[in-house]
Amino acid sequence: MKNMIMQKIANINKIQVQEYITNYYGISTECDEINVLVDQKNAFVFSTVINGLEQLFFAGEKQLIIELLMEINGSYVIEVVTRKMDDILWLEKIGYRKFITLQRGYQKSFCNQEIPPHDLFISVAEIIHAKQIMHLIHEKFDYINSKYMNSNQLEKCIREKTVWIATNDNENVEGFLVATKIKATLCIEFVYNGCSGFKAGYFLKIVETYALSNELKLVYVWANIEDERAKTMYNRNGYKWEQRYKSFFIKGME
Repeated sequence: MKNMIMQKIANINKIQVQEYITNYYGISTECDEINVLVDQKNAFVFSTVINGLEQLFFAGEKQLIIELLMEINGSYVIEVVTRKMDDILWLEKIGYRKFITLQRGYQKSFCNQEIPPHDLFISVAEIIHAKQIMHLIHEKFDYINSKYMNSNQLEKCIREKTVWIATNDNENVEGFLVATKIKATLCIEFVYNGCSGFKAGYFLKIVETYALSNELKLVYVWANIEDERAKTMYNRNGYKWEQRYKSFFIKGME
């Protein structure tokens, strides 16, 4: 796939870039300006300007890309677009501050439906420090190559977000959901179903109740839009694929 992209970029033109951006986001995007920064055999970097906002895209040899991004002056503001967690790690190391994760999302269309008892759930920020949840993360994720995030990334995420946790009669964690509120939108970022008898759909319904009562738009942020199991689950629960969230990196800003 990368070779095909690089081949296209070698003879870059406005139409090709717009096709690439459209395929990346899943929406049609009109570019006002295109700047080719690197066009080499094993890497490409280019930026687009849309309504005055510059965004930088890249693929290929990581070291070449890192060298280019490190050369950008600290006073120069640019958005670097990526979906990959590995990219987020090295972008932060070279001085880019991350704001919002780029994913594709499912938006909930609310409808009348039965909500499970509220006493099954805890929804308090303090729960993020619970030893149970940290133990669960390391037990389940230290040796699993998760396609979402590794255990350390997940732990950091949980420390910074609101978490809904379901427990059984013995106070053992059966599952958890990580979410964050961005203005009038509640973004569900991670769901863990730790017990075979526990349905993650219960989490979705309890979060719907919270979103409805607080007049929030509810979005499930999903990394892999091609995952058929995910599509089926969220479609069954009334979610429709809608839009994108972007990784927002700024160089040299305090």
